[in-house]
Amino acid sequence: MIKRFLKDSVLYTLAGLFTKGIGFIMLPIYLSYLSKAEFGLFDYLITIGMVVTVVITLELAQAVVRLVPESSHNTYVQRQYMSTALAFLLIGYLLLAIVVFVLKDPIAALVLDTPFNNSNILLWATLAYFSMSLMYITTVFQRAMLQSKQATIASAACAALTAVVSWIFLAQFKLGFYGVILGLIIGQLSIGVFNGGYQFRNIAAKPSLPILKEMLVFSWPLVFSSIGVIAATLVDKVMIKEMMTLADLGEYGVAARFASILTLVMVGIQSALAPLIYSNHNKPETRAKLRKLLKGYLLLGLLGVLALYFISPILIQILIGEGYEQVNILMPVLALAVVIQGAYAFFPGLSIVKKTSLLAILNVFVGFVNIGLNLALIPQYGLHGAAFSTLCSALLYFVLNAYCSEKYFPILNKR
Repeated sequence: MIKRFLKDSVLYTLAGLFTKGIGFIMLPIYLSYLSKAEFGLFDYLITIGMVVTVVITLELAQAVVRLVPESSHNTYVQRQYMSTALAFLLIGYLLLAIVVFVLKDPIAALVLDTPFNNSNILLWATLAYFSMSLMYITTVFQRAMLQSKQATIASAACAALTAVVSWIFLAQFKLGFYGVILGLIIGQLSIGVFNGGYQFRNIAAKPSLPILKEMLVFSWPLVFSSIGVIAATLVDKVMIKEMMTLADLGEYGVAARFASILTLVMVGIQSALAPLIYSNHNKPETRAKLRKLLKGYLLLGLLGVLALYFISPILIQILIGEGYEQVNILMPVLALAVVIQGAYAFFPGLSIVKKTSLLAILNVFVGFVNIGLNLALIPQYGLHGAAFSTLCSALLYFVLNAYCSEKYFPILNKR
């Protein structure tokens, strides 16, 4: 298990390094063509998109990761899981597009601020959400089938194409905010469609209502769980936008982008870990191996936070320049939150015994705690209050999830 885990982790991490590396190369380009407010708007729309994706897909991707590896003895059933999830995604976004087109003006008035109260932004954002979801679900299929190499190539190609197209629209056509959105759509949609075509054999099975019901039994409680996670980790951006300004959100978003350097390793580890856990959780040696991997993860993560703290002033000076003075203070706090939040993957007890309702309760509770902390701290401490709220919420979620998971699938208890 550890050998396969390390192999897959390295591949997913390389994809993350390439993806984030391009992101950091593009960051100063974005900031040279976009104002703080425009960058803040882009970050805000991406945050809203995470909620939309969870609601539209009802977290069927999580069911794919959970159920497909367990059905390795029956290839046709595996294909039905994947084809059903894809069909559900396509229908869901078709319905969303109709709703947004019909109600675009009142929705724009509700969620966008002047001078960005433009209903056309919502239409482009909806297409962007669909493109990201399609790309994501096709790579989830590959992860579930333990095809780490293919998933790595797809992610890297998507990042490269998105960056090139965005640069063309920004630098050559001077499209500003819309150039970034169009680059995202073209990059994600093109590779998502190609990746789906490449996996046609795996998704060619006829979608099944009984399979859908089985998947929804597992996944629908995770909708509330995932919204809770978003509230616990990303609601700070929404509340900064509502309680401060889009320019403030732009600066906070830059700090979060720098902090996400640590997700290069963390996401690679998590992407490789989940399918292997669900394929091997019945083996007696799995728990000891997870405990060993957890120690390595925490050590690597904490060293990463320290390294980021010391090199962040240089990175800011080279990549951003003046006008983002608070990024240097916010970055280490948000990076530590990333490490703590990511450690949940090593405590899969609730998912293994399919107690997703309890998992949802934990996430929603932590989400409400984070909302309360933001309401209390942002008015007094501004962006620093938002960052501290995110860190506290990440720590609370880690403790609660680990405590509950240990009851069903103990990792820390060596007995």
